[in-house]
Amino acid sequence: MFTHTEGIYAAAKNFGGDSLQAWADDIAQSAKPALWFTLLDPAGVEDVPTTEPPVGSSYVGGRPDATADFVWPTQDEKPLTFLFQVDARPLFPYRLAVFAGEPNEPGGHHVAYFDPEAPTERRDYPANTFLSEWFMDPEFFERYHPVIPHQGLDIPRWSSEAHDQLMDILQARLPEEDDEFEDLYEDFRLMAEPDGEAIIRVGGYHAGIGFDSAADAVDKLGGAVSDWRHLVTLDSTRDMCIGDAGYFQVLRRDLDGATFAGTESS
Repeated sequence: MFTHTEGIYAAAKNFGGDSLQAWADDIAQSAKPALWFTLLDPAGVEDVPTTEPPVGSSYVGGRPDATADFVWPTQDEKPLTFLFQVDARPLFPYRLAVFAGEPNEPGGHHVAYFDPEAPTERRDYPANTFLSEWFMDPEFFERYHPVIPHQGLDIPRWSSEAHDQLMDILQARLPEEDDEFEDLYEDFRLMAEPDGEAIIRVGGYHAGIGFDSAADAVDKLGGAVSDWRHLVTLDSTRDMCIGDAGYFQVLRRDLDGATFAGTESS
């Protein structure tokens, strides 16, 4: 993964090919800080008992840690399912806790922001919680899956406005037309990922399947595409599948902190 821009230049040089070296400046200038979280073995393996992680730590599934004034979010009077919580520092000064029901319906997700230094306690589930049909392995979220953070730099992802803009710049630098240059870039982009399959990513760039998901946020909640930033994504990994090996992504609007969530399935 890229922990600094010098790593992007070194990777471009070692990757091979004149195109990537010519693109290195543009790619490095586009880089944004991000946090990836990978599962801590053997927590992601079925039938392996996992003890409860420390209060305030980062994990997927189980029960959330919340302050005394926290009110469990609902959708149509049904409590949402707790998906995960992560300490987002140093990117953001808070701990994120994410809940979901039917993401494509009103009230289908909730993001709670907690002061990482505030007293919290582990909260029990209310009755009648439910998980969207997009999450094909609901039992996965009944157990705790501790995760490990990896800080680095993310670069634009398909399909998004930022990706399209970067592709226009890179293509203009090619000495001749090349239909495969986007595939070359995608191979390079994967080098930004940490070793081991990441299940959560905070910050960096949002992605889309065939269209910019920020445009969908604009259609439903307003603003401009440039107002919406990637907040966090939960990805299919190991024995947990979201739809057709897709992901659950949350965007945040700069203006007022509104969030927009949805599932993408390839």
